[in-house]
Amino acid sequence: MSKQSLLKHYHLALSRWPKDTLRPDTSFSASMQSRITRRFGLAPSANPSSSKPSTSSKSSPESPQTTPPPPLDEAAELEQVNALYSFLEDRYSKRYPLSQAIMSPRSNPAYYRDLMAEIEQSQQRSRFQQWLHTWKGFFRWQ
Repeated sequence: MSKQSLLKHYHLALSRWPKDTLRPDTSFSASMQSRITRRFGLAPSANPSSSKPSTSSKSSPESPQTTPPPPLDEAAELEQVNALYSFLEDRYSKRYPLSQAIMSPRSNPAYYRDLMAEIEQSQQRSRFQQWLHTWKGFFRWQ
């Protein structure tokens, strides 16, 4: 598989990657884009999702010399793309479904339901409400 088709597959998979609503400041897609840029030896301006403004093309004497990327192992990169697609398609949860016994442990049967409700509620909280909720967890009023 050629370098261009690998890049195409990476960009297609990362464009379909869901946003993390719990950590909107951290983006898996952005970190993978920077990895791909380094790995394939692309110029930072070739990255379409880059939000940083481009700097002048003149290199300053203080800037370190960039080393060329190691030779590209296309088979390993294809495995990486396949792993991205397998997570996107949710292959593992379809192949190995969780039993009801795992999802409702005897010690606390509502644990996972409560956890999912807490995660959904946390997305609607303001910064102040998040801070207040954090501090409520430090104090026990019982």
